[in-house]
Amino acid sequence: MPEAHVLSTKAAKSYREEHVNALSQKELILMLYDGAIKFCTEAKEAIREKQYVQSHQLITRARNVILELLRILDMEKGGEVARNLQRLYVYIIARLIEVNLTKEPNLLDNVLSILRNLRSAWAEIDFEEAAVGRTETPHPDNPRPKMAGSACMLSVTA
Repeated sequence: MPEAHVLSTKAAKSYREEHVNALSQKELILMLYDGAIKFCTEAKEAIREKQYVQSHQLITRARNVILELLRILDMEKGGEVARNLQRLYVYIIARLIEVNLTKEPNLLDNVLSILRNLRSAWAEIDFEEAAVGRTETPHPDNPRPKMAGSACMLSVTA
C-alpha cells in the first residue's frame, strides 16, 4: 500500500503544478494572498484554543507564503511600489515571528488587515491593460514574463 500512497501523492502534486501553471499572474498572486489570510485566520483561532503546535504550523505556512511574495517582487520594474511592498512583507514576517513566540492572537489583526488590503488592491489591478508594458517574451522555463509599470512589480514563476 505505501506504493499506492506515493503514486497518489505524485499524482496530486502533478495536478497542483498543472493547475498553478494554468493560472494567470494575477490569479497566482491572489491565491498567495488568500492562502496567507487563511493561514493567519486559522492560526489566530488555534492560538485561542491553545493548539500551539497547530498555530505554529499555520504561522509557518503564512510566513512561507509571504516569503514567496517577497521572492517574486521585481524591484527593478516595480520601483517605489515594489520597495513599499517589500517593507510591508518584512513587517508582516516580523509580526508572524512575534505571534509565534508570544502566542498573542490579537497581534494577527494588524497582519490580517494589511493582507486583506493588499489582496483587495491586487484584485483591482487590470493586468491585461498593464500587459502593454511587457518587457520580455514568454520562455518555456518562465511562461509568465515580467511586466513593466507600477502595477506589475512581480515576476511569477511556477
